Amino acid sequence: MLNNSIDQVVITTKIEAFGLLAKQKFIEAEKLLMDLLSYNPLDDEAIYLLSMVKHAKGETEVSKFLLNKAIEKNPHDARYWTELGAIAIEQNYLQEALNLFAQALKIKSDYPHALRGIATAYYLLRDFELSKEYYEQLVKIVPNDQTSIHMLKSLKGETTEAAPEAYVKNLFNKYADKFENHLKEKLDYKTPEEIARLVSTLKFNDNKLELKALDLGCGTGLAAEEILKFNDKFAFTGLDLSEKMVEISKAKNIYKKLHVGEILEYLKSNKKNFDLIVAADVFVYIGELSEIMQEVNRSLISPGYMVFSVEKNDDVDTFSLIPTSARYAHSKKYIEKLAKDNGFNIEIMEEIDLRKEGLDIIKGYLVIFCKA
Repeated sequence: MLNNSIDQVVITTKIEAFGLLAKQKFIEAEKLLMDLLSYNPLDDEAIYLLSMVKHAKGETEVSKFLLNKAIEKNPHDARYWTELGAIAIEQNYLQEALNLFAQALKIKSDYPHALRGIATAYYLLRDFELSKEYYEQLVKIVPNDQTSIHMLKSLKGETTEAAPEAYVKNLFNKYADKFENHLKEKLDYKTPEEIARLVSTLKFNDNKLELKALDLGCGTGLAAEEILKFNDKFAFTGLDLSEKMVEISKAKNIYKKLHVGEILEYLKSNKKNFDLIVAADVFVYIGELSEIMQEVNRSLISPGYMVFSVEKNDDVDTFSLIPTSARYAHSKKYIEKLAKDNGFNIEIMEEIDLRKEGLDIIKGYLVIFCKA
């Protein structure tokens, strides 16, 4: 009876620690797990949970050490191998990741996290056929996994209207800490500077002490930062799906207001008279833009400006979902129709190099719509 009571306390404590981890209360979660391990240092699941806390705190090498300890004590738990595989992907050790996920799948062939991991690793290795095979397996097991459905449709060459909200949110929450460095150093990303250059050519009401601006998908504030260098009259509101991106933006003190949320939902519920609305590298995650542009028109004063970038694909009439990136590209014809259907004049539409992707240069359009 006593052993049963102790076992129940251990289980309850682990559940509590996992809940604290989910709430990002890392200190409290770590203390609970350390208390458990002081009672039983051989508890592999407690070691595993502690590794997750360390990983969340950015202590990656400690997390890896703990995961290997958990595997030493119990090599038959697919979760441990899968978590090591996820870290290997983060560190760009893709072949190692494949081996770790394969080990997890030997233990539990239908383990969703391992299937997702191995599909991701093959995708990053540009082996799209094998990636598709594993995403197909995953979708059979978890038919409501919107992220996997999106990736699978992309790999099959099917075009949808937008990437799932959960996919975009998860992508940028994971990417937030290395976002700016990766864009600037690895991808030669110049879109914020180019958007600021275009905004600097626009005419605004000189009598206004403050110009109201909305930064859709604001990320870490790169576009707003550049625009403010040319004109400090702008009072920016920032909106992003990713809580972590918004936290980074908040620390920069460049936004008057910041919100976590979805674009269309925000535009429909917040009727503001903006002088300027910006969307830098945002519509690569949204194909169909008609409803957004209707709401943008309602949210702008007259005259007011919508400035945005899109990836280019003039091989289609509208837009396409690109299999090799799971991003959307839009045609010039579609952008022209979008302006006409939603009461805008096109002030500027110029083709630019958006960024690097491997050895390729990704072409796109910078566009300014004017509400007359």
